[in-house]
Amino acid sequence: MTATRTSNSRAQAQARRRGPLTTASRSTNLIAAASRRRRALIAALLLTACTLACGVRTDPRPPEETAPRPPHDLEARVVPGGVHLTWERPDRSADGERLWDLIGFVIERRPESGEFAVIHSVPVTDNDRIRPQRDFAFDDADPPTGMLFYRVRGFTSGGQHGYPCAPVLVRIEPEP
Repeated sequence: MTATRTSNSRAQAQARRRGPLTTASRSTNLIAAASRRRRALIAALLLTACTLACGVRTDPRPPEETAPRPPHDLEARVVPGGVHLTWERPDRSADGERLWDLIGFVIERRPESGEFAVIHSVPVTDNDRIRPQRDFAFDDADPPTGMLFYRVRGFTSGGQHGYPCAPVLVRIEPEP
């Protein structure tokens, strides 16, 4: 009881020494209190924004691990008017994580004596669907004659090109 009375009497003594509060001093005190509350609120909001919006959802992954795995089951058939290619979409990246950002495939062709060159790209436009397209196809309408190798590789929205699948071989006979 004595400690409470002492602190109350000290506060009352300080108030008497300062004198009665004027309207100006009351508004100054209210402005200062509002300013302190505003600063505390801004600090709390900045801390929350920095914590929640840092942009990190998972641990960082090296680019070579985010590349798409090779497409599955590439097949090539000689058809009237060219070569028909079919393959299955990869659903995992090189490190085994789910592949969400596949946006296309690059078709590469190589003659028997030569290097692989890109001949076409096939877009993937269904990443937002629950059941994305599984099988893809491409028709090479103007292949050169001779032995040809084809391979396919996927690429992501970040520009990361995946590993190519094993090449398949077709033989295009010259027209008689």
